[in-house]
Amino acid sequence: MSHIPSQLPLSESAALDTAISANAAQDESPAFATPPDTTGLHEKDRLMRIGKEELEKRLKAEVESVKIAATAKRAVLKERIKRLNEVQQAEITVREMHMERGIQKLREEIYGERTVHVPGPIRKLPGELLSTIFQYHVEDDLSPWILAKVCKTWMQMAMRTPQLWCHLSILEDKIESSNSKIQSYVVNGRKELSIGRKQICSNHFQLQAALDRSGAALPLSVKITEYANWSPNGMVLSIFLRFISYPLSERLGNLHIGNMDHRFLESATPITVGKFPLLRSMRLPYSDALCIEKILESVSVTSQALETAFFRSGIHTMLAAYSFWSRLKCITMGTAGTRALGLNQVIDQLGGLESLEGPVYAWPNSQTPRAVLGNIREITLYCFAPHLGRLRLPQLETLKFMENGNRDSLNRYEQVSFPTVVNLEVSTNDEKWHLYTAGAFPAVKNFTLAWYGDDATPINTLEAMPSVCNVTLRGPNSSTFGILLFKALRLSDEPVLCPNLEKLSLGNGVDTTRPRLTPWVKKAIKFRKDIGRPVQEITVYWPNKEVTVFPGM
Repeated sequence: MSHIPSQLPLSESAALDTAISANAAQDESPAFATPPDTTGLHEKDRLMRIGKEELEKRLKAEVESVKIAATAKRAVLKERIKRLNEVQQAEITVREMHMERGIQKLREEIYGERTVHVPGPIRKLPGELLSTIFQYHVEDDLSPWILAKVCKTWMQMAMRTPQLWCHLSILEDKIESSNSKIQSYVVNGRKELSIGRKQICSNHFQLQAALDRSGAALPLSVKITEYANWSPNGMVLSIFLRFISYPLSERLGNLHIGNMDHRFLESATPITVGKFPLLRSMRLPYSDALCIEKILESVSVTSQALETAFFRSGIHTMLAAYSFWSRLKCITMGTAGTRALGLNQVIDQLGGLESLEGPVYAWPNSQTPRAVLGNIREITLYCFAPHLGRLRLPQLETLKFMENGNRDSLNRYEQVSFPTVVNLEVSTNDEKWHLYTAGAFPAVKNFTLAWYGDDATPINTLEAMPSVCNVTLRGPNSSTFGILLFKALRLSDEPVLCPNLEKLSLGNGVDTTRPRLTPWVKKAIKFRKDIGRPVQEITVYWPNKEVTVFPGM
């Protein structure tokens, strides 16, 4: 039986009396007291609070905008200061060299001193050999002005080697400060600019000096910047018209025009276009200007050396009329969205083609005639899988394929066959992919598949690739993706799936945490070891899990 005290402590008793009095006072208060009307005050406070928040957001956005603009301006100013410091330091170095030479000359005149110069080993090289070394330097896309700054002997040799000075870039002065690729050099007290091996010409004086250094017969490589100003009275337009007319047109080996405003070309009349006997590579923007048509017509007739062509907006039907297609070895498409409407019309003339680069969308298609491109070793195609059978590529080694096209002509395709492909990358969402390409890739060793369905299609595709060694399967962010594949990898029925498998990467490739070796992965690893075909590396990505194992170790 618990003990109950007869009396509470004094402090506790006082507290209890206070609580009882408060409750009694509360009971005596009216049951339905009317609260003061504060609706207007609350609404005013709410509006003031909303206005204050909006003002704070606006001020914060303005402050951030000012910070961003200031940061960008600061970066530009720092770059300009850096360039000015470099030029200043180069000028100081040149003046110090001149002063040292002057002092030495005075010593020789006053005291009869003679400086004994011990030539380095490279100074003993014959001039022809040194000139050849310089040409290798420029072929690595390095500026020839670097060589001219080394010493007087190298400068003289560089100036006597016209092959170093055949690469020109037409660039306006105002773009100089915003292009981080531009390098400046001070040679003989004069500032020279270049981008890689290309000399920058911002006016006719610089252009003429570059032409003089390049000799009189060597092919010229000319690039007009992407953001050139084609105004009627501008420098770019006048230089462009000079290059496409005689006699400079007959020296062009590479003509690269990034962009063009045909309105200014139409106003520049008359336009005369010369011959292009040395032209090997051209990049012309898509334009309906009469000038571009004249250039293409002249190239088609006079350029027997043309091998490379870049089509910014794809191959349009109007280009099919020209006769240079049979001479091309490399065709490059432009940015995403380019079309190949005219490619079907010239496919029979591309027997010598070795490279088809860039995105070629919706090609081959149902209108593509059967063709053999016997020299292509690597190609990227965006089309519908059944239309791959339109092409025969007997030397193809690397194929990158992304499904893109119409599925309204399934009864109009041929059997797909690429027996020499070693590297294959596929992105598709077609469940019939493995049916179209069954047995088409017997020699594939490196296979990448982007597939966001179940495991059936990857398994069926791999069954037809007995030579595959390295497999990458990019799939959905699902913990079930790949489970059936691992079960298929340990089936004892012949033939064994992927008998030569060495590396397997499976999942969406997102970095994950909490590594854990799941049972079906363990069983697949053990089965492969037991049959004498161990897998060297398996990397699996699942949500919140990453498994990386090295069974062969």
